[in-house]
Amino acid sequence: MQTLNAPPRSGSTERLAGFTSAATYAMLPAATVDYAKKLLLDGIGCLLAGTRSAPGRMAALLARHPRRAAQDIAAVTVRCHPSALREINDPDPRTLLAARLSMQFNVALVIDRRGVFVGDITDRDLANPRIRDLLPRIGLEEDPDMTLWGNAVFVRFRDGSTDQHQILLPKGDPENPMTWEDMETKFMKLTDPLGNAQAGRRVVQAVRTLERSDGAFLVGAIDAMARGARRETR
Repeated sequence: MQTLNAPPRSGSTERLAGFTSAATYAMLPAATVDYAKKLLLDGIGCLLAGTRSAPGRMAALLARHPRRAAQDIAAVTVRCHPSALREINDPDPRTLLAARLSMQFNVALVIDRRGVFVGDITDRDLANPRIRDLLPRIGLEEDPDMTLWGNAVFVRFRDGSTDQHQILLPKGDPENPMTWEDMETKFMKLTDPLGNAQAGRRVVQAVRTLERSDGAFLVGAIDAMARGARRETR
């Protein structure tokens, strides 16, 4: 038993702190540094901006039919795992939060806009007649054989033709990892509402070259984006 005057034993927190303090980029494998940079860029983007991806499947499918319009679509069916379906099934969302979580609403936005990001959904979209017209045509189906985060999209066009797109391992899965280009694209999309793409590119560059700087450049780039966002909200 320790006495009050005995020095505290080194616990896991102290050992971890010591390792972190002594660690350098040269000590770490290149793959570890690259992965850490991706996580850092993603975290900064989410913080500054602050999608299961059947909408992504829908966008990929529609890209194969550039001349098809919303009125050409008779029905859309999204197959997903039962656990996922319970979280995203809302055919008639009436609040902004509900719309952002609703698979049907997100798929309708993709059909209308050919792409969607969670930050794209605004209060005006809730009553958008084009979106409301599409919602009854979009259905979800349980598929217990589907992977938890996978999904498949089936489209039937009014002329009787059909198409489908399926991904069992969505982007970001350990077996389908995000590339640096993917992370950069996501970051720029997340921070696009801030209206300062130049500052965004500086943040990306600062993260990419982090091991060759003291971090001050990154802090300054983030601060520039944050100050720009604050000016926009005044």
